[in-house]
Amino acid sequence: TENGAYYFDLSNWSEGAGGTWYNWWAQNGSFGEEETADASCEVLSIGEVVTLNLQVYPNPFLDFINIQVSKTATYEIFNSLGKLLKRGQITSDNNRVELKTISKGIYFLKLSQGQKQQLIKVIKE
Repeated sequence: TENGAYYFDLSNWSEGAGGTWYNWWAQNGSFGEEETADASCEVLSIGEVVTLNLQVYPNPFLDFINIQVSKTATYEIFNSLGKLLKRGQITSDNNRVELKTISKGIYFLKLSQGQKQQLIKVIKE
């Protein structure tokens, strides 16, 4: 709603009565919504698991990671709060990602090739 109040009236949820259904999401720090005709929860379900043809090493790492890919891919490094720390592109020839400046901890490496994506947990020692 315009005043920022979102709520559900679940008194008759099985028939979809009691209000309008919305799909809500957050992406890149922005909140989005769209009205929908049904109460589908597809976003919460697990879809097809896709694995890319790649290797990440060393893991745990000290100052860098190598990402072996068969074709060009983009990468993003996120901290445990979901903040994007680094983004770039890797190829079979240029596959080293320098991470000297980040603190010790657990991070998430997101790799994308076209519509395929894979998320890998990496640890800095």
